[in-house]
Amino acid sequence: MSTIQGLRGFADHFGPDLRRWQHVEEQLKNLAQQYAYEPIRMPYLEDSALFQRAVGSTSDIVHKEMYSFIDKNNHSVSLRPEGTASCVRMCIEHNLLYGSRQKLYYQAPMFRRERPQKGRFRQFHQFGIEAFGYPETFIECEQIVLLEHIWQVLAIPKPVLRCNYLGSQESRARYRSALQAFYQPHLALFDELNRARLETNPLRILDAKEPAIVALNQNAPAMVDYLTDAEQNTYSDIRSQLNQLGISSTHDPSMVRGLDYYSGFIYEYTSDHLGAQSSVCGGGRYDQLFAQLGSESVSACGFSIGMERLISLMDFNKHSLSTPLRLHWLSLSDQAASQSINFSEQIRQSCPAVMVYTFPGYAKASNLLKKSEKMNADFAILCGDDELQQGTFICKNLRTREQHQCDMTQLCAILNREDNS
Repeated sequence: MSTIQGLRGFADHFGPDLRRWQHVEEQLKNLAQQYAYEPIRMPYLEDSALFQRAVGSTSDIVHKEMYSFIDKNNHSVSLRPEGTASCVRMCIEHNLLYGSRQKLYYQAPMFRRERPQKGRFRQFHQFGIEAFGYPETFIECEQIVLLEHIWQVLAIPKPVLRCNYLGSQESRARYRSALQAFYQPHLALFDELNRARLETNPLRILDAKEPAIVALNQNAPAMVDYLTDAEQNTYSDIRSQLNQLGISSTHDPSMVRGLDYYSGFIYEYTSDHLGAQSSVCGGGRYDQLFAQLGSESVSACGFSIGMERLISLMDFNKHSLSTPLRLHWLSLSDQAASQSINFSEQIRQSCPAVMVYTFPGYAKASNLLKKSEKMNADFAILCGDDELQQGTFICKNLRTREQHQCDMTQLCAILNREDNS
């Protein structure tokens, strides 16, 4: 019978790799809480209409990449391809914004059926930040300061901040007309999807990946030229605030982001250490999304970081990864083995941070110690009939080769001291 392999684009994580993930997740959680963001958890599966309305029916995500299927109630459901739409849906459904603002964060898997390659998976993970009820430009700047803090704490090569500004519906309507006029003479370059985008949402063509259209877009009209004076002032104000904070940014007129709900200030962090998949983080303002999903308008701003790409940028030699102290309880007699679970449980109660491994049965001390060393144990406790009679145990430090005779109270004191050192 043949073995079953994991699905392409869906990665397993275990051992040192998983400890690296846990280290990064813990650092991100601590940083989010420093900036007063509260954790949330959202379901993996949502109504497909949520993403069609929020992300945009002409976007690549909805058009090509979503994992969607018809359930037994003949209803279309989809695995979550991104977090913001789910977060907004949750806030509307549970009335979380009644009389208050919200600052929320999540660390969660997302699903898109893209062609797997370096830095791109079909199940990938995002760390996301969302702030609701903040119309002030202060919130964009604070979130970018948080991102700069993340790059610093994780000691990764600093990515480049690129930004643009998407205007109001009126400004975008003028810009759409200008784009349609610009693209019209070049229809021969467009496939069926981009022809449809030209009619429904020509801004999506700015994000096209086809080489001929990428070259064409070098001469396309720029959104910034169609902003109102107030919008241009807001954009300048945000960039000025960032500059005062010592954060440099580059204006990128071709940036529209891959999600249709963005408006106002938008940005991406990119790194030349990632190859073709250069984007590490993206975000911006999306004040219209609540209204698109049937609620009253709410000021909203956020970002998401691709965890796989973030971790690939890190040099873990610069990080001290915490691992639990590993203790092996070794029984040298049948009577000692019968008491081993009881003794091990006493250690777990007194030393909750210590990982206690209890061998079944008993064997010679030399054989058990060899097994413990192969399993990378830090300490071994040897217990035989003599130790049971005396009420003391042999505690051997497998790193230093030192050993002590001690009772249970002394043993727990040694382990707690070692764990905290």
